[in-house]
Amino acid sequence: MVHTEVLLFNLTSPATIEFEISEGLKQRGISRIAKDRMIILVIYQNKNVRFAIYKQDFNKTIKSLEKYCSRFINDRETMQAIIMVVSEKWNDLTDNNDNGNAYQQKNQTVSILLLKNKIK
Repeated sequence: MVHTEVLLFNLTSPATIEFEISEGLKQRGISRIAKDRMIILVIYQNKNVRFAIYKQDFNKTIKSLEKYCSRFINDRETMQAIIMVVSEKWNDLTDNNDNGNAYQQKNQTVSILLLKNKIK
């Protein structure tokens, strides 16, 4: 089983994209966010969290993120910080660099999600 996981996320793959981790994310326990193929890896307090990128469906990607991250991350603000990174890097994650309507719609959705969670 472990061998299968290593194949899903090959850390030496030239297709792996590493994202810069801000000091705020580091303080929240996040030491790495990377993309390999259509998988995102988040390392939170030395625990590996992997979730799928759905290239045509930002909301489904966020649901995947929330499902798998919630196993290890109970702090909503930390989860929102990860969502912000995914939002800001969506074009890099999906190789969509046209800045078209899908990207604008995704940004509106993220703003609504963040606002909704702050109101709660």
